[in-house]
Amino acid sequence: MPAFPILGCLILYCLLAVLNPAKAAIYACPSESGTTFQDNPCTMKVSAPPKSAKKRQINKTPSGIDKSWLEKPVEATYSAWCDRRGCECGPYTRVFDAGMVLAVADALYLDGSWHRYEGYALDLAKEQHNASKKISIRASLDEAACNIRMSQTILRKYTTAALKELRVSKRYAEDRGYDTPAACDLGEVEPCEIFSMYELYKRMMQDLKALKQPRDAAFTALLD
Repeated sequence: MPAFPILGCLILYCLLAVLNPAKAAIYACPSESGTTFQDNPCTMKVSAPPKSAKKRQINKTPSGIDKSWLEKPVEATYSAWCDRRGCECGPYTRVFDAGMVLAVADALYLDGSWHRYEGYALDLAKEQHNASKKISIRASLDEAACNIRMSQTILRKYTTAALKELRVSKRYAEDRGYDTPAACDLGEVEPCEIFSMYELYKRMMQDLKALKQPRDAAFTALLD
């Protein structure tokens, strides 16, 4: 008589295993101490990327521009935001009416932008008594700082794409013989436009070469 309940339990267990096979599965999972057997699926561990790789990505600058040119101006009040139509920085804007390539070309004039900003910062540091004059200088300083921040954002986001487009124009100009001023003597619009892009590429490469050298930060130290 006792054998019947035991046999019935075994049959019931087998039926449950067939109806719900997940509960009957055994998983062999790797662990630090070896292999662990469990009735739940193994937990997959995704290794995080090395911190050094993240650091290199954060510190990467476009086209080898020295990071000193991309530092935040000490007296900057606003942050810049840009898309392919233009930039905003506080109350100041920049619209890309002539296209992204020319926007990047203009942004490469960081030397002049920093020089203008530092001039206003020096004027503000010298002015001690005239409150209305300080307000005026402060407004000019904010605008100059925004010009730097907008240019920095444009260079970070769009330099690579702009240079790629210009390299295509450069090769096309060289292949067609439009890489000399004589291209504009033909009286045709297209050769002259291609020559203009060729010249723009050369000028931008010269500007990039200058920005690969560290910016003189002597005045920034004076403000501190």
